[in-house]
Amino acid sequence: MPLEDHYGDILQKARAGSGLSAADVARRTGITIQRLQELEGGAPHPPSNVLQQLAGLYQLQPDRLQAIADQQWAPRPVAPITEGPGGLVRQVIGSLAGYAVNSYLLCDPSTGEAAAIDTANAPDAVEAEAKAAGYRLTTILLTHAHPDHIGGVDRLQAASGARLVAHPLDQPDLEPLWTPGRDLSATESAALTVGRLTLHVRWVAGHTHSGACYVGEGMVFVGDCLFAGSVGRARSPAAYRGLLASIKRQLFMLPDSTIVFPGHGPATTVGEEQEHNPFFD
Repeated sequence: MPLEDHYGDILQKARAGSGLSAADVARRTGITIQRLQELEGGAPHPPSNVLQQLAGLYQLQPDRLQAIADQQWAPRPVAPITEGPGGLVRQVIGSLAGYAVNSYLLCDPSTGEAAAIDTANAPDAVEAEAKAAGYRLTTILLTHAHPDHIGGVDRLQAASGARLVAHPLDQPDLEPLWTPGRDLSATESAALTVGRLTLHVRWVAGHTHSGACYVGEGMVFVGDCLFAGSVGRARSPAAYRGLLASIKRQLFMLPDSTIVFPGHGPATTVGEEQEHNPFFD
């Protein structure tokens, strides 16, 4: 699976997060607005001196950015069906307007129960995957309320009878599905059970006001806050700063071997992101 973001996406996100317009960057660097737009569009073979200049302006790590631009780095592959002490993870890839989205099933082989993490706008595929593997879907964990992540959640909930778990700020977007007493708020540090498995909630806001991440044994489901080699698009420069700080505080404190399952693109690990993600030093 290719990276979610090419080097140009990274430049655009970092520029916006720095509060700089294309005209601001042109004035500071001498790079024309047209050339900047070409670079942000992922133009092939960007000159290394230009990338170094922009990385310095945006506070990105230039060598890491260059490695992504040269397609010299990608995380070590994680199998679509991953089994470990924290349970078995199956991946379902859906789409919205042709844009690929990840959903995951976290399964407890000892009880036959499973949780879906987001819907990938593909509720029927998620339900079918659970049934085909012999698991009963009991919980739907939502990372945030963007349409590609909750699309069809009404159908998935109706088909399975599963409880919903969502950040308190996202619950109004789930009306009239939300049922107090059945559904659960993903309050920070809360412990959730899927069969005999336990997940803990950590909040990583910035891409949205919410941003619920679910931490299990040896794994974390992060939605759109962190990607392999990149981060989610922040709402504002203040949100961007908060996003980076929250990733460091909430996710990078996990063991290096922790598998990171993002909402788009390939899985990665905490250690790989600390070593290769250009947004962090």
